[in-house]
Amino acid sequence: MDWGELITHLGRPGGPQPSFVIHLQWIGAPRSFLSAARDVDLSKPIVLIQAGSPAP
Repeated sequence: MDWGELITHLGRPGGPQPSFVIHLQWIGAPRSFLSAARDVDLSKPIVLIQAGSPAP
């Protein structure tokens, strides 16, 4: 399951209310993630917390 699928799953009716927080280190499929986030964000805010920092 990638981040896009997870967001779609959590954003379905009956999922967590009223929003959800995701702690991540990387996004494996950024297009899938952003597409799902756009769809879900209309009904539930998504808060992302990025861990670490990129290598110089």
